[in-house]
Amino acid sequence: MLFGLVLCGGQSSRMGSDKGTLLHNGKLWAKAVEEKLEPFCNKTFLSINNSQSDIYINHFDAKKLIKDIENQKGPLAGIISAHKKYPVADWIIIPCDMFDLENFYVENLFKISQIHNYDTFSYKINSFIEPFPSLFKSKYLCTLDQELSENQGVHQVIKKSNAYYIEINQPTFAFKNYNSKNDLMQ
Repeated sequence: MLFGLVLCGGQSSRMGSDKGTLLHNGKLWAKAVEEKLEPFCNKTFLSINNSQSDIYINHFDAKKLIKDIENQKGPLAGIISAHKKYPVADWIIIPCDMFDLENFYVENLFKISQIHNYDTFSYKINSFIEPFPSLFKSKYLCTLDQELSENQGVHQVIKKSNAYYIEINQPTFAFKNYNSKNDLMQ
């Protein structure tokens, strides 16, 4: 079983407003990313922090919203929260600010995970691990949840895993994420 998770639970402090509810081509960023996951996933969900419930309930079915657990910070809060809610699912994870990601990259993660037995699947661009999009297997998330410390980030978690890296040897715009208004201008 493969589920998709759109990470929306960040503070968006550099952007100045909730990134998941910003519009790109007339569509919420979170919705645009969710649509990239839908062709490959049995179900899709959105990871939000506790303060976002009132906002996201106006745009998405409440059953699709997963609130971040309090004892984790950053993207791992969303990943672990989703795993705790659906512990047998594998997860493809994309932040809401990666709406430029081409569907090919999501499809590639899906296809490779079907034929190889690794804990995580992610991309490397010029030898740099791109934490997103990534696919995490449920078995690995079970062990990760037990040994996770608050100081770990997604990069460290992927490096520690039995990871499959899809190598890309040239820069690509598809992996850009937008953290500030200046990023939108570039």
